[in-house]
Amino acid sequence: MSQPAKQIDMSFSGDDRLASSMLKGEFQYYLECDTPLACQSFNASMTLIEDLGKEIRPVKRLFGWLLTDRLLSENCHDPVLLAAALSESSGKPVIMGLSGRGSNMDRIKGMLADAKAKGLRNFLAVTGNLTDLQQEQENLRSPFTDSVEILQAAHTFGKDIRIGATVNPFKYTPQDQCLQYAKMLRKIHTGAQFLITQAGWDMKKAQELQWFLQKLNLTLLVIARVCVLSQEETLRLADGFQTGVILPVPMGSRFQQDARKSAEEYQQMQLLRAAWQITGYRKLGYGAVLISGIRNAKTLETLFEQIDQIEEQCPDYDSWLELWNEQYGDFNLTPTLDPHYLYWDLLQKGRRDFDPEEYPVKGSPLPAPSLPDRCKYLLGRLLDDPGKKAWPWRTLRYITRLPEEKLAHLAPCFYLNNAQCPKGLRWGPCGSSQSDGTCENGKQPCFFHRVLHLAAQSNNYQVLETACWKRPPTHD
Repeated sequence: MSQPAKQIDMSFSGDDRLASSMLKGEFQYYLECDTPLACQSFNASMTLIEDLGKEIRPVKRLFGWLLTDRLLSENCHDPVLLAAALSESSGKPVIMGLSGRGSNMDRIKGMLADAKAKGLRNFLAVTGNLTDLQQEQENLRSPFTDSVEILQAAHTFGKDIRIGATVNPFKYTPQDQCLQYAKMLRKIHTGAQFLITQAGWDMKKAQELQWFLQKLNLTLLVIARVCVLSQEETLRLADGFQTGVILPVPMGSRFQQDARKSAEEYQQMQLLRAAWQITGYRKLGYGAVLISGIRNAKTLETLFEQIDQIEEQCPDYDSWLELWNEQYGDFNLTPTLDPHYLYWDLLQKGRRDFDPEEYPVKGSPLPAPSLPDRCKYLLGRLLDDPGKKAWPWRTLRYITRLPEEKLAHLAPCFYLNNAQCPKGLRWGPCGSSQSDGTCENGKQPCFFHRVLHLAAQSNNYQVLETACWKRPPTHD
């Protein structure tokens, strides 16, 4: 059912509670809520959202919400009216997702304009997962808008906009890790004011991200996503979990053992495990957590009680680490036998914060680019010069089918054709590649591995981190 026509509320006052809280530095809790599928009537969806907001309203420790956009499917209701209703019914600020999944820039800008008119000021830019049809049909192309381009567009709507981006620190190959952090820096340089991490259970990776940011003296708010699985989700883990979320096999097995117990016992264990992890994020220096999977106030209050008990037991990083190791010290929380980490001595007693003298970066050699890729890069660099206007250069561009517009478009990819990426991305990879570096579609390695190999050989990683409104620097 289509949504009702929107009546524009020319509101010049906006919700600035998120901006104010970022300045205070208090640890906060957010709750994730998915925008309902479009097959459900909009009025029913609105009622569902309002009822949820009213139920959660009395939970004082919950600071705000993330309302996702097209996480379940590209066929979801647009989130603007739902986000406004959720904020009003709960009395809490809402971060509204802006997904590039099956989206073009007209949709993104339209939602930003409507949201700002409703007084919404907080947004999260995400590229999104492959569309439903892409997952069903091989080689199908669907429109995608890169989260970097969403960030760029958002900042044209005024300085009172607060927009964040996502990062997936749970990457276990040198290529994927390097690309993910480079894309994160590109998002920050393009204007991301806070970060939300993908969910994961490897707390070494959680500390690794903190150390990387500390090394660069980046002090923006980082919100860690924590998943609380329902009993039904756990029993279906053989079919896979959320795209982009790496659930280690030992952890999944432990969850499935818990799921064989009663519903009450299972929920108690899930909340306890989430409380251990949330406490860990706080001890590691994260500014907030985003809780996914809780849908009622009673369960949320129970989780907070568990957190309080663990805080009393573990007042500092070292005491929490001892508890964590007691529970998971014998677990392999990585998806591979040879996982790559950026630093040595992660998650060690007495070593919470980064020290450049004690924790050098672990170097890892990258494969050399292929000869065809190297030739494409050299040709693109040769032709991508606005000063070369003479007819021989124009002729060469015509023969090679590389007009100036196409060269400018492919420059962020070191002049490689990005058609291999099923989302058509050019500003860097999404966060949904598989643990071995395979594309989200499972059919080939991530296209941006080839881009990274060229960047490494030319010693020009800066191209992978430049803000998207700036022309990448000359490829030396």
